[in-house]
Amino acid sequence: MKHGLGRTLGRSGRIIRETERTADALGGAMMLDAGFDPVRGAAILKHLGGGDLGLDLFAAHDSAGKRIAAMRALVSARTPR
Repeated sequence: MKHGLGRTLGRSGRIIRETERTADALGGAMMLDAGFDPVRGAAILKHLGGGDLGLDLFAAHDSAGKRIAAMRALVSARTPR
């Protein structure tokens, strides 16, 4: 859409989701620094009703599956090889 409510919501939704991704990454890094496992922390989202419904258009956060995958990537990036 070039104009209208759909474009505004789409742009705002992308900004909000990016902000939430940044917050998740910061929280995950802090958990690692404190000696906690951020993957286990993110996995709790599925138990709290954060299932993957495929309705990302108006979601403030990525799906639980995407958030868990992001935490796994963070842990992998910070783990010495």
